[in-house]
Amino acid sequence: MMRLTSLIWIIATVVVIGLFIGCDLDPDDDNIFGNFGNGANVFVKSTNGLVSNEAVIITNTRNNKLFTKSFDDFLILLPDISLHVQDTSRVTITAKCYGKNGVLLPPTDSQIMVTLIYDPKGDIKGPSMLPGPNTPVKEFNLGGFSGMIHKDRGVRVDLIQAPKAILFNNTWSEVAYIELTGLIFHNGDYSSN
Repeated sequence: MMRLTSLIWIIATVVVIGLFIGCDLDPDDDNIFGNFGNGANVFVKSTNGLVSNEAVIITNTRNNKLFTKSFDDFLILLPDISLHVQDTSRVTITAKCYGKNGVLLPPTDSQIMVTLIYDPKGDIKGPSMLPGPNTPVKEFNLGGFSGMIHKDRGVRVDLIQAPKAILFNNTWSEVAYIELTGLIFHNGDYSSN
């Protein structure tokens, strides 16, 4: 009986502490995540020897101000990728999306659109449905069943230079935050395993 009572007190204490730690989920707060997810790795991988397997750290990988409507923009400036990404033929981009309360939303179609951008001072939106001169990749349904860019195989890309930015858009109004979790340039040889 004494062990059961002690176990109940320990569980109750852990629950109370958890409530105090997790209680700051105000949707009007600019950053409900604290320091979680402030950096992602950009992996450049190739089997042709032209691209090294080193990683570049990207900071500010999640919008800190929540989206208030569909198709809000979240632009991530990429560090100088001096590697030969233009010698790769595919790109894989992975991301997570969260609701207004910070809860991770299950991946489905019609949540996230992603665009790779050569010059963030130029046309960052590109054509409405296709890649453009400054936007070599524009993909819908990132993370969803019909999307391809988040899968290991990724999508075909013919880069003329290293991209300088990524633009995320929420295509569903319930998506309040988007977090980049991976950017991989490769030649069809990438495996997340």
